[in-house]
Amino acid sequence: MSKTEYVWVIQRDDGMYVNFMDNDDLTWYEHTWQATMTWSKHQAEKDIVLWKLQNCRPVKVKISIVGEDDE
Repeated sequence: MSKTEYVWVIQRDDGMYVNFMDNDDLTWYEHTWQATMTWSKHQAEKDIVLWKLQNCRPVKVKISIVGEDDE
């Protein structure tokens, strides 16, 4: 059984993805699985404004959930 979900992450022009840390700090990673994910594009856009991120945009990411039968 497989299922597909979509989330939004924030990507910088150089391809790095943002991760908002618990201590009100942010870090940049090169992999989407390390990025902070949100369920809505609107929330990603709000985070870009809130954190005053430059050269960034929301990106839709597809997550496929695969069961043991698909291996």
